[in-house]
Amino acid sequence: ICYRVDGGGAFGLGHVYRAATLAGHHPLHEITLAMDEAGYPAGVALARALGLQIATTNAADDECWRTMLQATQPAIVILEVGPTDAARVIDLIEHGYFLATWEDRGPGAAHAHLMFNDLDLPASHGPQRFQGDAYAVVRDEFHNLPEPVPVRDTIQRAVLTFGGTDPSRYGPLAAQFLAQRGVSADWIIGPAATRGLAVPGVVIHEQPRFLSVLFQQADIAITSCGRTTYELAACGTPMICWPQNDHERLHVPLAESLGAVVIGTPLTPTLEAAWTLVQAHAQRRSMRAQGQRHDWGMGAERFWQIVETGYREWCRAHGRE
Repeated sequence: ICYRVDGGGAFGLGHVYRAATLAGHHPLHEITLAMDEAGYPAGVALARALGLQIATTNAADDECWRTMLQATQPAIVILEVGPTDAARVIDLIEHGYFLATWEDRGPGAAHAHLMFNDLDLPASHGPQRFQGDAYAVVRDEFHNLPEPVPVRDTIQRAVLTFGGTDPSRYGPLAAQFLAQRGVSADWIIGPAATRGLAVPGVVIHEQPRFLSVLFQQADIAITSCGRTTYELAACGTPMICWPQNDHERLHVPLAESLGAVVIGTPLTPTLEAAWTLVQAHAQRRSMRAQGQRHDWGMGAERFWQIVETGYREWCRAHGRE
């Protein structure tokens, strides 16, 4: 299996974390990564730190990409590179690869054998498109968690997390916002994010090994609008989502379905408005219940089951059994 993945910058490092989680849940097959170090150096650095096997770091170059595929001869190719064009996807299929894509809103997605997108609605369950929170892949740390702290009458502690890169630099703004209101907080700095200045009452955690403990002891989280929303929902942590860019704004409906209050909507156009809304105990209790109604531990297994079933059916249809 060849997994072509990018991550870092505005695209976010969550894509690399997902590739790592999926690789860890499929021990029976060799999974190699193809990445673009020139365009996404933070993603390659993270993959190396996670101990992932990388076949090439020059996959954006068409010649290197083709050479790598010829050398490794994968049965299945997975693309997680954002929008794809139809010609490239069709070319891969015509060369005999079974193809699945992640979070592909480009014209190439319609031509892939399987398309997965956990962050878009409405939900879809096949036969080609698999979409919605049923396909969320959360790291093993977020499976079978203990109960979080009870929903307190007032917000005593917050957690700030803006992914691996925080491209819009919302972390410092949120930290200052909380400090001005005398709210203690844990601020998680991702591997490619700029370290923030010291802020009174805010504890900075640079690349902590485990996030769930910090998430579960918080009364509220302020975060961006990517896959971290699933991890916070799994922890039972009510959240304010602050989309970092147009790409993340596409995820707003799903974040709201998880109980998040989203900055930039007519009801809560600013952080101040969102903060005012979540002060109510009943509001945060409802937010927690909405996020915890899901089973967050099955996404990786569900993905591989669909891919393997689809691949077997494709082999039978093409006489490749």
